[in-house]
Amino acid sequence: MTAYYVNVAEWSPEQVADWMRGLDDTLVPYIHFMLKQEINGHRLLSTTVEDLPVFHIDKLGHQEIFMGAVDLLRDFHYNLDRENLQYLAMQLGCKARSLYNELRIIYQSFDNGKTEQVTTATLAAVADIIDQVKDLLSWLDRTPFDGHEPYLEVKGNLLKICLELATNAQRDLFAEHPVQVIREGCISLVGITDRIICEFLDPLVLQPASLDVATIKKKPEEDVVVISSHSISNSFDGIDLWLQGMLIQTSYKGVHVIGAVKFQSPAHQCGKIE
Repeated sequence: MTAYYVNVAEWSPEQVADWMRGLDDTLVPYIHFMLKQEINGHRLLSTTVEDLPVFHIDKLGHQEIFMGAVDLLRDFHYNLDRENLQYLAMQLGCKARSLYNELRIIYQSFDNGKTEQVTTATLAAVADIIDQVKDLLSWLDRTPFDGHEPYLEVKGNLLKICLELATNAQRDLFAEHPVQVIREGCISLVGITDRIICEFLDPLVLQPASLDVATIKKKPEEDVVVISSHSISNSFDGIDLWLQGMLIQTSYKGVHVIGAVKFQSPAHQCGKIE
């Protein structure tokens, strides 16, 4: 398989505009301003919230969609060639251990009779850890890790711990010992990540992702895609869309996966999409 690398930093303003067209229909009106400002790939990667008024992206919801997509693009550009299962486990372990050490100091004061209460900083740290777990789970849900031991066991334990962390962080007043449970959950995550890093002998945990480009040829009359009510269906996590014979499913953090491919469709005939 031939590996590809997309250098976002070298994108032209026109390529940035094409990227925006694929994000969300609500962002299409802003493409004109992006082209007028000649925003290329390098400028796009360095975009911050302060730059959004220059692009006339003033609505909060639209800002969140745009900046979320830019964050994913940065991650894709800078981490594609180095991100692997062990690397993600190491990141998760560092964050979990950091929160555990902080809570261990705080927990000593609770032993003196004070009521346990989850602080805003702890809530933010738990949310960050859960986001990191989602990144790890996105790898465990895909080939070659999905459906195989010991990855199934790891996945199950991660989901269980995340549920406990989220429940106790957001319902601290209704939980008996929320800080203690969060602390124990963090040390459990550290144990899981240490196991992945130190005990897993599978060489695939060190294998970074590769990018394979699939080109779908479509007929001239298909340049304008009309989406009917039958081509879109709401799912629990997002929206399922049939396009060029592919069922594109969206889930958390803007992750898109291909759920199905229609036989003899343009996507099927390209030979690279399963």
